[in-house]
Formats: sequence, structure tokens, C-alpha cells
Amino acid sequence: MNMQKYAPFCPLIGDDCKKEECLLWKNGGCLLPPFIKNIISIETVEEISPEEVPTMEKEIKETPDDIKNKTAEELAKELVEFIESKEDYLDERTKYWSFHLFWEMKGVEKDANYATDIQMKINKAELLAQYILDKNQLEKERELLSSFVNTCFKWAKENGLNRVTQSDIESFLIENNMKLIMPESKKMLVVWTNFKLKHEVI
Repeated sequence: MNMQKYAPFCPLIGDDCKKEECLLWKNGGCLLPPFIKNIISIETVEEISPEEVPTMEKEIKETPDDIKNKTAEELAKELVEFIESKEDYLDERTKYWSFHLFWEMKGVEKDANYATDIQMKINKAELLAQYILDKNQLEKERELLSSFVNTCFKWAKENGLNRVTQSDIESFLIENNMKLIMPESKKMLVVWTNFKLKHEVI
């Protein structure tokens, strides 16, 4: 095979090429220039205009008029009325899906990118609604506690318990098909039941 010959100019030592004395000199030519040419490939890169650079920002979603024209307080009130008209007892899972359904009916896509002020309004409405729902639920359960305590006292005596724990209360509620959602209500049931058990108050 014929080796292509190159001018006796060394990229390393310039015009002081040693030719045959150099290990890179073969068949009357230097092997270094073609070697460098093969391993270094310079490609022309076209400049990309700023308009063509992909962006990670999501497109701002158009806000439904019903959301745009109401305050967070007004939306919170509607949210509470919507949920309480459908549910008697609200655990966290039920609340989550009820919130989701409410916004869906309003034309709000929860994963969409709305303007900052609109997103803040939606978040504030949810926080206000959550506070009102918890407050209303707690008041509703406090009205039931008196009868729950009496029933729980009898249940504890039947099961030979001198005092009840949080775990006992959960068992009691399940066995008697009773519901208490708020943690505060369950703690109060423990305290009042244990008071009756300790003092044998009928």
C-alpha cells in the first residue's frame, strides 16, 4: 500500500524535521499530520437565535372568568358549600377529591400554569375552605361527644377496660359504626371516657 507523502514540516519542531531519523517518518512522509487531521474534526455549528432556544417555562393558562372575577373569600365560601352539601364526614382523602371536583367544575386545571396572582387566589381559597371545613366538622362532632362518651364507657366496661387508649377508641368507633374525623374529637373522647371510668360516673 502506498503511503501518502507530506512536506517535511513537523507540527512539533517546525522546520527541523529529522525525516528518516524520526519514528513517525514512514515511506518518505510524516505520519503525524494525517493522524492529527483524523482525530480532530471541527464541525461548523450554526448560531441559534434566542427565539429558537427551547424554553422550560410552561405556557400561561387562560383564567376562567368565574375565577378571575371573584375573591379568594368568595371562592372559599362556594367551596365549603359545595362540599358540605355532598358529604357529612370529611376525611383527608374525601376532601382532596372534593376540592379537585370543585375546581374542575369551575374550569380550573390543577396542573396548569396560571398567572401568579390567580394561583395565589386559588391557594388562599383552599386554605380558607380547609379552615372553615375543619372548624365546622369539629363543632358537629362536639355535639355528638356526650352520647359517644356514654356508649364508649359501656363498651369499655363490657371489655374489662379500666382505661382506654387511642387505639381502643379506633376499635370502639369501628365496632359501633361511629365516625369521628377530627383528631381533637378522638382525643377528647379518650379523656372523657377515662374520667368516667376512673370516677365510675354513670
